[in-house]
Amino acid sequence: MDFLASVIANDGYSWNEEVDDGLESTSACDEALNILHSLLISEGGLLDLVMRHAGMIESLTTILKWSSYQSRAYMTLLLRLMLGVLSS
Repeated sequence: MDFLASVIANDGYSWNEEVDDGLESTSACDEALNILHSLLISEGGLLDLVMRHAGMIESLTTILKWSSYQSRAYMTLLLRLMLGVLSS
């Protein structure tokens, strides 16, 4: 989980590094976001993740500009959960 968060937090701005599997091109950040969303992290886990990776929320908002529709949808769901945990 930490590795995925670090990919998103640290590489969220480097959208030029893409993987081309023959079907479509995706960035490492897109793949990390997809996997992180699939893990269904608890509220405590989300809070811990946000606290340990300071650039996570800023990187998630950057995804709105540069990413695919699917990644933007995952980002929206994760960001909503993270902000809910932070506000409680």
